[in-house]
Amino acid sequence: MIRAVLDTNVIVSSVIGDGAPAILMRRARAGHFAAVISGYILEEMWRVMVDKFAFDEPEVEEILLHIANASDVVPLFETANMWCGDTADNPVVETAIQGKADVLVTGDKRLLATGGLPIRVVTAAAFLAELDHAAQ
Repeated sequence: MIRAVLDTNVIVSSVIGDGAPAILMRRARAGHFAAVISGYILEEMWRVMVDKFAFDEPEVEEILLHIANASDVVPLFETANMWCGDTADNPVVETAIQGKADVLVTGDKRLLATGGLPIRVVTAAAFLAELDHAAQ
C-alpha cells in the first residue's frame, strides 16, 4: 500500500474545504492509502487552526485525534539535515523519510519546486489523480 505524508496545508485544507485535500482525507480513512504523520505536523496544524483560522481548541483536539487515529504516527527526531530553504519544511520532509513514505503531498510551492529531495513531492490534485489511475 502506498504511504503518503499529507503536509499541514493539505490537512487544514481538507478540514475547511471540499476539494482534493478533503477527498484525500476521506480516502485515507477508507484505507486507499496509508497516511503518515508526525507530532510536528499535528502541532503545526494546531497552531494554524487555532491562531490563523480561530477554531475552538476542543474542536481542534477532536479533529487532530481523528487524524492521528487514521494515520501512522511516526516519531520525529531532531536532525541536522537541511532538505530545503524553509526550515519549517525540513521536519515535514523528515516525517516522510522516517515514516518510509512513498510520496509527500503538499500545496507549498517552494517545497514542490525543491529539487534533490529523497522523496517524491506532489500536489493533492496530482496524488488524487494517481490514486484514481491506480484504481482503474
